[in-house]
This record gives sequence, structure tokens and C-alpha cells, in this order.
Amino acid sequence: MRPYIRRYLEAGGGKMLKRYVSVMCLIACMLLPGVLRGQDVQEFAVAPFAIHGPDKYQYLQKGIQSMLVSRLTWEGRLRPARDGELLPISSENQAKNFRQSLGIDNIVWGEVTIVGHEADVSVHLFGGHGGTTFSRATPMPQLIPVLEDVSGQIRNAIFPQKDTKTFGKEAQNTTESQTANNSGSRINEGFVYQDQQAGQGGLNPQFEYTGYQSSTGRWRSQSLPFTGLNMVVGDGDADGENEIFVLTEHGVRAYGIEQNKLAQLGEYQGSVRIECLNLNVIDLNRDGYLELVVSAMQNERVTSFVLNFKDGSFEVVEDEIKFFMNVVRMPPEYQKTLIGQRKGKSKLFDHPVQEVIRMDGKLRLQRNISLPSRTNVFNFAYLPFKDMYKVIAVTENDRLAVFNHNHKVEHVTANAYAASAQGIPKDNSFPGLGESIEDPTRFYYIPSRLVPCNLDRNDEFELLVNRNISLAAQFFTRYRYFPQGEIHSLFWDGIGLAPQWTTRPINGTVVDYGIADINNDENQELYVCVTTHPGLTGFRERKTVVYSYVLNVEDEGETGVRTEGFYLRSGGE
Repeated sequence: MRPYIRRYLEAGGGKMLKRYVSVMCLIACMLLPGVLRGQDVQEFAVAPFAIHGPDKYQYLQKGIQSMLVSRLTWEGRLRPARDGELLPISSENQAKNFRQSLGIDNIVWGEVTIVGHEADVSVHLFGGHGGTTFSRATPMPQLIPVLEDVSGQIRNAIFPQKDTKTFGKEAQNTTESQTANNSGSRINEGFVYQDQQAGQGGLNPQFEYTGYQSSTGRWRSQSLPFTGLNMVVGDGDADGENEIFVLTEHGVRAYGIEQNKLAQLGEYQGSVRIECLNLNVIDLNRDGYLELVVSAMQNERVTSFVLNFKDGSFEVVEDEIKFFMNVVRMPPEYQKTLIGQRKGKSKLFDHPVQEVIRMDGKLRLQRNISLPSRTNVFNFAYLPFKDMYKVIAVTENDRLAVFNHNHKVEHVTANAYAASAQGIPKDNSFPGLGESIEDPTRFYYIPSRLVPCNLDRNDEFELLVNRNISLAAQFFTRYRYFPQGEIHSLFWDGIGLAPQWTTRPINGTVVDYGIADINNDENQELYVCVTTHPGLTGFRERKTVVYSYVLNVEDEGETGVRTEGFYLRSGGE
């Protein structure tokens, strides 16, 4: 023992030290149960579901399992077990044995019986509280919402309401703190916070209206009896009023708004052997008439074409163009520029992307465009930023990658954006995409349009982009039907793409959008083209609907843009 410690103890300090240690031990004992309660996390496992029905629904066996694991995971309360893959379970005794062998708290299994378009769902839970069964009968299109509801009931069964009240308070405080620092991390959650004076009437300001109680600020067209692929708005015939051009599988249709409805003005119907891919408008020869530029394919051959719309009818300006085409705003002037890219022999795209100009009466590829790797004619846009720009490219897994002007990647979004159902069969050697065992055919899905704009008229530009939402698409790579979509306005905050505002959810798949005077009232609107969801099976006939949203651009300081039908978000990605 060191001399100074021995002298301290001999002088009577030992008694004081013993008291101090006793007090600290008492405090630790008082705090320990609370600490342990805060770490009381239960483990669970979900077995593959038994599917009784046609073979085409067998994919739901693993799909439902993955969805329930995702929905039941509850930070601080429920975590999935990591001890290998479960086999299907057919009885409660089997579930008990699995639960004991895995050493977990809860186990979930079930079966779905499908007859025609109806499904009977039984989900079983066995844990320390015993066994519980949740049974539902539902139409097939409502299967996923029903399972989401059941997952909430399972969580409530594991943690009864009296237990979740305290936890809910803690979770609310944690969520509000996280939202203040990183509100974009969960883009479909979060609220608009505002002060409310004492005694003020109305709904709790922490709640956000998500439904429409009136049609104020939004216009909806009638349903059109076909599947739209793209839509652009512009004065095609130089008469001073804009037309609406919708791309179909084999052609283009022109519409105007008459008596608050879409009225067809003309139609171009190409060969049924041609499959259209995308549509753009640009005045190539500066004569006041817009050219409608369509990329298209016939089997494995590119056969794009250009149209004019004059006197209520379409005319072909040029066809049999052997490369893909798109329109982007090129720096430094950010004027609309027609670009193109050839199809490769052993891969889908033959680099590089090039500008397209008319020479000797034909559209030809000319000057190469310097771009980051893995960009192609369809998947990028320039976002002005201060004296330079950012290149925004859509990755193969529907993320937005941000590159600086030197082509160095600076950010990749955590959320998926610009997803579409417009696919091109491609060769397995296409760069940037790994081999796929479950999908030997493989498609390249053309991203939705990226729209740089400056609605709030400040020094920073925003990027309008769609976010199509589908639970099934998260688990099945070839499932590209989306029951809901949103338009998001993102801006570069110096670190990443941060959300500025988003529309409320729109029923259906968002296929195109932009800013234009769609109804010729001398005001700009956000227009959105949507195709209806074909249902879980994909067999229902899809239709096309057009929406437009009023933009009320005012000087609102930091909040910038005010809109009807939008709500503001702040924070980072």
C-alpha cells in the first residue's frame, strides 16, 4: 500500500471512504432496474408463410415474411433474430420448439389462402404471453395494407397499451429531436410544427392534414382509357396557347383543357411494332414550332422519330433515327439541348453521350459531353449551384448520386427517387449492375424526369423529382407497379440533397411532371401525369390521369415557396 494512502486510513479516513462506497452502491442499485428496463429488448423471428393458391402467388411466401420483419422491428423494443433462416411452421407446438431452440422471445408464422381475387389471412404469434391468432378476409389488392395493420396489432400484443404509453412519450421526444436534426431521414414521416395560441380552436397543430377536404389548389382530369408513358406541355403549333402531349405505347396524343376537362386535339399512331420510350419538346430550328422528340425501339433496334404538331394534326419530321434522345439544360447558359446516345452491340448504351445537331437535313451525333461514369442519355440533369453546377444522376437502384463539376461523387441519397416502370431489355454486361440469379431477363428502367427549377426565386435552385412508393417493389426487383407517388422538391444544402417540400401522396404511379402554364391562365402550375395502379396481380386495366397544382410563389423568407396541396419540410436527407 502506498504511504499516503496508509496515513489517510490511519487518520480515520477509512470510515469516510466506506460511507462513500456504500452510498454509491446504493445509488447504483436504485438506478440499475431502470437501466435494465431501458434495455429490455425482445427478439422475434418470422417464418415463411404458407401460400395456398395458384403458383403465381408463391412469391408471397418470402415477400410477406420480409415485410413483417421490417414492420415489426421497433428500435429499443423489438429486434429480429440473427440465427439463420426459419423453415415453414405448421403448428403451435412446432413454433414452441423453434422458439426454444433459437432462444428468442416471440415467433410469428401464418398462412394465406387465395381463391379468385379474395384472400383469407391467418397470422399466428407465440411468445411469453402465450399464443394469439389474427385472422382477416380481404380482396387481393388490400392484402398488403391488411398485413401492415396486423403487424401493428402484433406489436400491441407483445407490448400492451399500458406499457407503450410511457415508451410512446420517450419515442415522441426522441423523434422530435431527430426530426429537428435530420427530418429527411424518414421522408414519409414527420410533421409540420407551428405555434398555437392558448384557446385557439382547430385540430392539434402537431397533426397534419393529409386528405383533401376540397379541390382548392388542385385540378384533376378525367381518366383517359390508356396507359401514358410520358407527358410534356408546350405551345406545339405556335398559336400562343399550350397543348398537352401524352406519349402512349405506340404514339403521341395532343390535348387541350376545355370546360375543365381534357379534350383530344390530335393523335399520331405509329407502327404497333414500335415501342415508345420517352418524349421531349424542343424548338430545334427556332421557327416557333416545337419538335416532339420521341425515343423508340423496334425489337432490339433503336428507331427514334421527331414530330411537329400543326393545324390540329401531327406530321413526321424525321424517323428511323438510330440513337436514343433526350433534352437537358446544358451549362453555362442552361438552354435546352438535344442529346443522344447509340445503343451498344454487347451492352445497352454505347458511350459517350453526345449533342445532337441537324446536318444535311438529318439529326446527327456530334460533340461529346463530359459526364461522370455510369451516366447515360436518360439518367442525369445539371443542377445550377452558385457559380458552378452539380450533376445529378439516377443510379441503378433508384438513388440520386450528386457529382461536382469535376465528376467527384459528393452524396448519394438514402431514399429511392425517379423510379419508373418503363423498362428496356438489356444485355447482362451492362456496366454498374451485378449478375442477377432471380432475374435472368433483366431490364434497364428509364428514370423519371429530373426537373431543375427555382420556384422560390432565390440564389439556390431546386430539383423536382418523383418518389413512387411500393412495398412490393422493395422485395421484388421486377415488380415496378406503384400504388402511390409524390413529387419532392430537393435542394443542395452543402452536404446532401435536402427536402424542401413534397406533395401529399397521389394515388397511382407518377410517370411525368413539370412546371408549365397547363391551362393557359398565364400562371405556372406543377403538372403531374399519373397512371392508375393495376392491383396486386397487375391484371387490372391501367388508365391515365393528369393533375395540376397552383403555385403561389411569395416572398416568405426562409420558407420560400407557398403552395396549395403541398406542405413544407426542412432538414437534410
